[in-house]
Amino acid sequence: MEEIHLNSFDDFNEKFNQFEPDTRYFFRGVKKESYKLIPTIGRIDISLGSYFNEKTIFKIFKNQALPFLSHRPVNDWEWLAIAQHHGLPTRLLDWTSNPLIALYFATESDLDDIQTDNFSVYILIKKEGIIYDIPDHSPFDTNEVKLLSIPHVTSRIKNQFGYFTIQEDPKIELNELLNPNRIRKVIFPNQLKKDFRRKLNTYGINASSIFPDVDGIAKHLRNTIIDDF
Repeated sequence: MEEIHLNSFDDFNEKFNQFEPDTRYFFRGVKKESYKLIPTIGRIDISLGSYFNEKTIFKIFKNQALPFLSHRPVNDWEWLAIAQHHGLPTRLLDWTSNPLIALYFATESDLDDIQTDNFSVYILIKKEGIIYDIPDHSPFDTNEVKLLSIPHVTSRIKNQFGYFTIQEDPKIELNELLNPNRIRKVIFPNQLKKDFRRKLNTYGINASSIFPDVDGIAKHLRNTIIDDF
């Protein structure tokens, strides 16, 4: 996997302008450059035979979340996308077709954030093979890496230009399952976070646009306080 070190917002724009027009690019922002391309369920050590395993917590989520949803999911793929966007550990990895949204997630901070880690944006390069039709099989029966556009069952997925990758073994880093030329990692120094957030806000990329609900409005105002200091 190629690693690219950039030192400004303009450097990122220049890199983006070098992309090939007949190729699709997908982006994933991470707050720490050490974060790997491992789905959240793969980062948890679940003992064999544990009652609260991946499938069980998914079933419990489906049983309890329905009253709070404006859209009733029609299959487990839609359910899994909703679960992922509401924080349930799943075998999905979030991607976006908008590089600025990936930068938002890479630079997102809380009031008590004093991290000094560099932040990163992963780039997934695809010329073909993006799946727009829901597969016939269960997400838990996937035996190869897939990049999917799951229907926008929530406004969050829509506003984040969301796509997902899924793989057979969620404990393996995604880049180990793909041709090395298909993944790049762009790394930025930590001190650029606040400057990047301010620039993103001028483009309308902030918590209220990415999370179009009351939580997003509150988060955007909180971040405005952070970046004014």
